[in-house]
Formats: sequence, structure tokens, C-alpha cells
Amino acid sequence: MDRVFRWNLILKILERESKGNPLSCTLIHQRVTKEGADIHLRSIQRDMLDLKQMFPEVRCREEGNQTLWWVEKSLSRLAMTLTDALNLIMIMDHASRFGMAAQVERLSPLREYAQSLLKNSRPPEDISRIVTSNMNHTGFRGGLNS
Repeated sequence: MDRVFRWNLILKILERESKGNPLSCTLIHQRVTKEGADIHLRSIQRDMLDLKQMFPEVRCREEGNQTLWWVEKSLSRLAMTLTDALNLIMIMDHASRFGMAAQVERLSPLREYAQSLLKNSRPPEDISRIVTSNMNHTGFRGGLNS
């Protein structure tokens, strides 16, 4: 499972379930597994340390032999529908082919997020053969008054 998608799933679980009741990594692992993800507990533990560094809202405390996690306040995370993710990737592919590769490269984290959304929610059958573009039929003329 893609790390960005996994982090988003963990943040969603923390935001939804840790209000006033911090969650252990074992409990987070159970919730992630319940969401349909096959992730090892050790990966969750590493992810929690990464998330703590990336998001100051993610807090933890040691209690006994376990670490409890929660979010201090609501996270303003990136939210994107599957349609928006597909549109964004197609626009970025098109832009990189027409001389905007440097700009597209600067937006690579956004592109990776969109790709992780699409990769982790594939339809049961491949429908890529029916997606077409009409950009091949567009002609460009040079100059303003040619």
C-alpha cells in the first residue's frame, strides 16, 4: 500500500476516533485493517513517528509500555475526489508534454497524492481502453498574425 494513502488513512482514523480517547498503535492497526488495508503493525509504528514530525497536531504520550496517539485539533488535510485526481494527473501529463515539465515537477507531491488515490481504488475491470482524448486533433499556429 502506498505510504501517502496509508498516512491519509491513519490521519482520518485519528481525527475520527481519538477525540478525548488516545489510540495505541495496536488499536490504530486494527482500525486500518478494518478499513481493508493489509499493513504490518511495525509499519504503523514507523508511520506514526513520521506523522508526528510532519504534523504538529499529531501528539503522543507514553503510558506503561505503549505509546498513545491523538490529534490536538482538526487537521486541514488535502481532500480530493477520484474524478479530481484523474483530471489532475491528465492535466499534469499534458502540461509536461507541452513545455511545462519544471512546473509539473514542483507539484510532484500533489501528483503522488492523486496517483495514490487512484492506485488504491481501482475498479474491478480495466476500463483504460475506453478513455480517449481529442487533443491529437487540435492544431496550433505560431505567431499572432500569421
